[in-house]
Amino acid sequence: MGPGINPHATSESFTFVKDVVGGKFASGVPNFCMAFVDVREVAEAHVRAAFRPAAKGRYLVSAINASMPHLVALLKEQFGGHRFPFPKRVIPKALAWLIGPIVDGGALTRKAIARNVNHPLVLDNAKSVRELGLTYRPLADTMRDMIPQLLNTGVIVANSQKGDLQ
Repeated sequence: MGPGINPHATSESFTFVKDVVGGKFASGVPNFCMAFVDVREVAEAHVRAAFRPAAKGRYLVSAINASMPHLVALLKEQFGGHRFPFPKRVIPKALAWLIGPIVDGGALTRKAIARNVNHPLVLDNAKSVRELGLTYRPLADTMRDMIPQLLNTGVIVANSQKGDLQ
């Protein structure tokens, strides 16, 4: 997540945020957990790993493990009101299993829903913090920088242009 060099790119993070903020999931989202990281930390991790002779193996670069409802709550808090058609509720797992592959264009399979909805995601970024010295910014800061960029470039549109999100 985070602001992009090219906000009109077709990255999955832009598509995902556009769907969440733009109303694709207005009826609700499943309790599906994901790993979130700011693109700026990903870039920093690559640079640090490339120039640290002691860097070995793989590094898990992830700032937070959070659910879709958590992300929606965070976005409502920062960009709330009636500006965006945010998801209204958490949908039950059975409903997610039934409609998920249809709503998400097949990207979220029934198998993935069965195995992951209502289950926490547990990832450990300790190695990237310890060996690469990464410090992860909060997801709220990432979204605070990403959403205005998407608004300013017309990738997402608010219901009302009143107020300043910057």
